[in-house]
Amino acid sequence: DIEKVFPADESSCVGIAGTAGLAVEMVKLFQVELEHYEKIEGAQLSVDGKANRLATLIRGNLAMAMQGLAVVPMFAGYDPETEGGRIFSYDVTGGRYEEHRHHSVGSGSMFARGAIKKLWREDITPAEAVSIAITSQLIGVTLGTFAALAKMAKFRPFRIIANVYIWLFRGTPLVVQIVLFYFGLSVAHIYGWPTINFLGIKIDGAVQAGVFALGVNEGAYFAEIVRAGILAIDPGQMEAAKSLGMTYGQGMRRIVLPQAARVIVPPLGNEFNNMLKTTSLLVLISVPELYTVFNRKQGNYFAPFEFYLAAAVWFLLLTTIWSVIQAWIERRLAKGTAGSANAGPGLMDRLFGRSPTLGEEAPVISGGR
Repeated sequence: DIEKVFPADESSCVGIAGTAGLAVEMVKLFQVELEHYEKIEGAQLSVDGKANRLATLIRGNLAMAMQGLAVVPMFAGYDPETEGGRIFSYDVTGGRYEEHRHHSVGSGSMFARGAIKKLWREDITPAEAVSIAITSQLIGVTLGTFAALAKMAKFRPFRIIANVYIWLFRGTPLVVQIVLFYFGLSVAHIYGWPTINFLGIKIDGAVQAGVFALGVNEGAYFAEIVRAGILAIDPGQMEAAKSLGMTYGQGMRRIVLPQAARVIVPPLGNEFNNMLKTTSLLVLISVPELYTVFNRKQGNYFAPFEFYLAAAVWFLLLTTIWSVIQAWIERRLAKGTAGSANAGPGLMDRLFGRSPTLGEEAPVISGGR
């Protein structure tokens, strides 16, 4: 492998394709000419001037290009007049063409251009991993709660729908669900996932599909967590609520669910922790989340160990922050319960799995009653 992208000066660069030896020599000559111009004139050549000068150098190589030794570079630079970047492509005769947003040259340019067109967005940030995880978790919690209640309902159609939903999404791989929702629904002309604007924020179709797939998948698992939490509460609690004149819904909202939350939060926290890492699967539908950003950077610099290690550190940081938040929530919910003084393992206990020492009471919120 050889270097294929070179700095032309402080605000521009050149990517090469074609005959490598001639291309490198052309870039070196181009760098010298720009440096010479800046020393003589005391200012940098304009972006258009740089693009035209490179076109002249390519045209001077036309005789070699006719013999099969063509050089086809790509030029990119910052334009102070427009306060933005500009990209120029060329043909073997020195023809100059301005591109917009992104471009690629070389033997793999057809495939690279297709991938870039799908992946490129003006607002690409690693923070999308967190936002996707939170949104998906909220959808999953909502769907899971309703599914759990429907599964325990007396109305048979509700139970059937809930059971089918849980059976379907727990029994199929998440990867298949993500691809099916995004590509399958589009090809079948059921729903094309158009880009939408929500409160001034542009949400790409791939992000919508990814959030939806993660949300409905999470809902199926969360339904069983909620159902187990509700069943862990003494049935006498609901009977007492009804004796006070509450309806089933009021008793569930005011009496049962608040107590069940103490049992539900630990496995819910584990599911969210897993959700943060599962967002990396959205690379299959070209969602630029945390893993995708670092994967692209390691491809640019050919430093896979450093960038993948950095991605792992970022994911570890996010999950550690959530572990602290989860521990705080558990301690808050455990207040006023038996053993609340020792309830909720600390951060070091959570990270390294320390068991209660002799004389300590086991945390009530661990899931048992």
